[in-house]
Order: sequence, then structure tokens, then C-alpha cells
Amino acid sequence: MGGWMTYQRMRSRNNLMYRKPDDDPDPYWRADAPNDFAASILVGDLNRMERDYLNPVYPEPPWAGRAGRSDPSAQVADATGVDVEVVRKVLRCVFLELS
Repeated sequence: MGGWMTYQRMRSRNNLMYRKPDDDPDPYWRADAPNDFAASILVGDLNRMERDYLNPVYPEPPWAGRAGRSDPSAQVADATGVDVEVVRKVLRCVFLELS
């Protein structure tokens, strides 16, 4: 059987569904996180990727040493010419399978 699977199905199939709540400071050492350390790190990386694209926490200048619009969604928007909010809506549909 060939074909593609959705992002959510990939997470579910590999038991990587755990998403930390916004107020949880440490996603790696919770009782309901996957028991396998490597899976915990992968879950943390996937969660961080989702956060960076959907809700970036990068401060803008002058408070940060980063260039303006340097978060991943803004870079995608600049490269494609699409509004950054449209990019985030599309990625939210991809990551969370929302309509």
C-alpha cells in the first residue's frame, strides 16, 4: 500500500500525539508524555515546530537581536507573497486538521 498520510495520522500512528498545554513549562518529563525518551524529544520537537509556525514567540526588534519578520510563518509569507495570517490558517489546518 502506498500513498500519503496526513500530519495528524503520522503523529497518531507513531504515538506522538501528546501536545503540551500552554502553561506547561517542561514537555519532556510529564507522566502523560510518551515513556520513550527519544519519542519524548521528537514530540517536543514537533510541538515546538507547530508553535513556531502557528504562535511564534520571537520578539520583534528592538527587544530582540533578530531581524523583523524572522519567524517561520512570516518567512513563508514573504517567500510566497501570501498574507502571514493566511499562511497560519493553512498550517493550522495541516497541523491540527481543522477546517
